[in-house]
Amino acid sequence: MKEIGSIKEILTKDTKEVEKKEKEAGETLTKEAKEEIKLMKEENEALKKSLEDLEGALDRVIKDGGAKINVDGELQKHLTDLNAYVKTGDRSDFVKTLSTGDASGGALLPEVRVNEIIKETYETSPIYEESRKYTTAGDSIKVRVKTKGTNNAAAQAEGEAAGDESGSTYSFLELKVGKITDKQSVTQEMIDDAEFDAFQEIYEDSKENISEKISDNVWNGSYGTSNNYFEGIYTNTTVTDAAKTTATAGSFDWLDLKNLIYAMPPKVRRKCTFKVSTEALSAMRGFQNSDGTPLYTESLIAGEPGKFMGYKVKEDTFMDGVEEGKYPVLFSAGREFYATLKKKEIYIERDRDADEDEWVVYTRTRQGGRVRQASHGKLLKIKASA
Repeated sequence: MKEIGSIKEILTKDTKEVEKKEKEAGETLTKEAKEEIKLMKEENEALKKSLEDLEGALDRVIKDGGAKINVDGELQKHLTDLNAYVKTGDRSDFVKTLSTGDASGGALLPEVRVNEIIKETYETSPIYEESRKYTTAGDSIKVRVKTKGTNNAAAQAEGEAAGDESGSTYSFLELKVGKITDKQSVTQEMIDDAEFDAFQEIYEDSKENISEKISDNVWNGSYGTSNNYFEGIYTNTTVTDAAKTTATAGSFDWLDLKNLIYAMPPKVRRKCTFKVSTEALSAMRGFQNSDGTPLYTESLIAGEPGKFMGYKVKEDTFMDGVEEGKYPVLFSAGREFYATLKKKEIYIERDRDADEDEWVVYTRTRQGGRVRQASHGKLLKIKASA
């Protein structure tokens, strides 16, 4: 009882401290920070309620019969889990079950696993990483996108009425979310007999499966078909019709890439990066100008992208290879070019199927994406033979 009271006291103090900081910050807090603070308060309140329920149950047991309580068993474990959460923020399966109200026996996995999947997706798909990200509580949203503008700024004589009005034309781009899932199972025998962490292997597989599915959808997804709401860049005819074609068939050189850069207006160009296939990256690393100066420079920091003619180069293994009629290079301004929408973060759940004597791991997410402004990205198309 004393330990429960101590944890409740820490939770109350923690919540008050958060509220104090929130009040001091005032309107400077971002929307994301406010949501995070709200979630933390709700979790603290849920834990406090669970502790109160546990406290009441223990009190009734003691009053009803003075029963001996095994403090070295489950109760002590739960108290340890709760104490660890309060001190470090590390949420065990028990704490996750409390905070979600899941009565099925399943448990949500810690956010660290979710963050690993997001990180893997960013590393696999630079388009997804750079995209303008939207969230929704429903299934879709419409965002306003500028399509063109008229600039009628003009010199005027003193006292003369203003000239023609400048204006912009906008259209609405609809983004929708579709469900992407991965399900994997492991028997209790595999867990018992394995000389490694069987669940860790499943988490790694799910991480790769989800990130690879999203990364492939960004390039090849057929928006609105088969429950998929990612529009593939290669399926957007506005983008492919405007692609720059190489001078020679079956290959490309540094002049083709230079032309790709200068096909963009300066104000767009400065925000652009290269997204390239593995085969294209290999070729770019050998490009030199006419006096033999290398045009690709490796980063001095491991894992960071190199640069070509001053622009970052990011490898995307889901892009086309260097073949006739293919598009192995994209020069684009990320947030302006592509947009993604999600309803919820990636959701991972582990559950026990007693009938089958196995554990099942579900990974789910509801996401979608579309080309936002086609004019802010330019593909390089490999010329076909005559």
